[in-house]
Amino acid sequence: MAFGTGVSRDMLGTYEPAFLLAGVLCFVAALCFFAVRSPAPVAA
Repeated sequence: MAFGTGVSRDMLGTYEPAFLLAGVLCFVAALCFFAVRSPAPVAA
């Protein structure tokens, strides 16, 4: 990710796309967290 950020900075002259991508990935991770359900209890 750091290499991609450096390439983006060199090509575009700004870090904005890297920060936006990081924000989107954090949002996706949060959605994945809420999508995971606890396993059902096993009856004894």
